[in-house]
Amino acid sequence: GARTINPTATVQAVMISSFFDPPKATAAANALLGEDINFLFAVMDEPSYLQVANDAGVWAGAWNTDVRQFGPEVYVNTLQLDFGSYYLEQANAALNGTWTAKTQPDLLPLDLDRVTKVVGFLDNDFTTDFAVRVLTGRPASG
Repeated sequence: GARTINPTATVQAVMISSFFDPPKATAAANALLGEDINFLFAVMDEPSYLQVANDAGVWAGAWNTDVRQFGPEVYVNTLQLDFGSYYLEQANAALNGTWTAKTQPDLLPLDLDRVTKVVGFLDNDFTTDFAVRVLTGRPASG
């Protein structure tokens, strides 16, 4: 994890209680930048935090929404989930009368083989160097 590179690394979280609230996301990003952070990560469906990160030259990533065009200089990654087949399965079950309430949440499958194949194409030295640059706040060159 991050502490293998920087033993004093910490995580700070700011909740804005919304998946789409540009003014709150911008304020939260600016507040975190005021704390001298090295990386911004968001779980929302709008890119204002990424624009703030891009303007400040701070690395950033996202969960579930590919917003890289709003932070082309600092964007690192997006973990995108595909809910389509799950929603279709649940809707079909409701329509044909076989849907039942569950006591435990359904977890979406994560295709680890696909992730491994993508990560496997990365050069290990490059990946390590990139991680060091992100965790120390130095943008990668080139």
